[in-house]
Amino acid sequence: SDHTPGIEVPIIAATMGAQILENHFMLDGDTECADASVSITPDQMSLLTLSLRNIEKVLGKGVLKLDDSQSSSSQFRRRSV
Repeated sequence: SDHTPGIEVPIIAATMGAQILENHFMLDGDTECADASVSITPDQMSLLTLSLRNIEKVLGKGVLKLDDSQSSSSQFRRRSV
């Protein structure tokens, strides 16, 4: 549960393994409420979502294997000694 302004902390949390993120969200940035200072806007939510999807792609699933496009070139691989 994030109570910091901006989207940096949830992004960092995701890179460190967080799988569930909670963030305050406001449709209208001019609304006055107790959580306004730590709420993100729709534009920030879009950027946060895009950033999290990119992190998922970069980190992958933790499984190393050749995909179909790499299989044919495996005969030319070199092994470390």
